[in-house]
Amino acid sequence: MRRRIQLCLVLTLTMVLAIGSLTVAQASPLGKTVKSLTVKGNSLITKEEILKVVAIKPGDKLDADKLQKDLQAIYNLGYFYDVTSSFQEDKDGVTVSYEVVENPIIKKIKIQGNTKYSTEQLETLMQTTINRILNSQ
Repeated sequence: MRRRIQLCLVLTLTMVLAIGSLTVAQASPLGKTVKSLTVKGNSLITKEEILKVVAIKPGDKLDADKLQKDLQAIYNLGYFYDVTSSFQEDKDGVTVSYEVVENPIIKKIKIQGNTKYSTEQLETLMQTTINRILNSQ
């Protein structure tokens, strides 16, 4: 039980530190028209899945509050341990790039110390599976 509490505290602290790192990467060109959105750093989670959760759309004026909410919404998908943004301005407006760092892929799950339930019983209860990206949600 004590080990479980320690694990929960470590995971909670990790999440707090990760959320604290969600920042706008550079000074944003607020008020400029957004001409396009891009995603960088993703390899397993599609651009479409990521952009589904953002509020900023092409044609909108860039707004700091919306941008911060978008960063949080992407992070809340559970697939990333870091999310930032950057901007590229030109005469037509600004391109907003969401830069993500994906969580690791689960290569092995080891259950030990179980005496009341079999490993197979515990594995059927788990949502985390081998060869899939870790989802922290």
